[in-house]
Amino acid sequence: MTKMIALALGQKGSGKSRALRQLTAARLTRYRHSSALVHDPHSQWQGGAVFGTTSEIRARLAKTGSLPRLMLVRADTPDAVCGLAWDLRRITCVIDELDLCCSQKKWSSPMARELAHYGRHRQVDLFGSFRFTRNINEDLPALADFVFLLRHSAKARFDLLAIQQRFGADAARTVVMMPDHHAVVIADGYHGA
Repeated sequence: MTKMIALALGQKGSGKSRALRQLTAARLTRYRHSSALVHDPHSQWQGGAVFGTTSEIRARLAKTGSLPRLMLVRADTPDAVCGLAWDLRRITCVIDELDLCCSQKKWSSPMARELAHYGRHRQVDLFGSFRFTRNINEDLPALADFVFLLRHSAKARFDLLAIQQRFGADAARTVVMMPDHHAVVIADGYHGA
């Protein structure tokens, strides 16, 4: 299984979480022995085992020796979720609002940075969402395999301009139309499935 980094960018209500849910479901369907760990502070995900903290997941693993395929963490930090994904290996880590791991275009979460830079060596996907393109870490665009820019209003055109500045003028090549949304998909060198 080829590991990847995928980002969903857009305003509140633009479909970022939905895009991440669909991408995660596709990964779980394609790779039947894989699992996903999701930081879901706003309870937008359903259908998985709900945990308050990563400590509860660690305790379950110690007790049963196994974990559910989809684990939703509602009350812990993104850094703790990334740390657990790092320890578990061979998992898809989804951070809804990856903005929480950044400050002034720098990583404020040491474990999110580790996953972005070295997670592929531990077979960990990193999927995340950002509300504002100005919050994206300076090194993340170069590491990302896919970026989904979800536009909900005309004001979001500035996000597209910012993405083109960060990724290059011809970066946005594929445009996918969705009901009430425009998704610009930027694939940067990803050749796996």
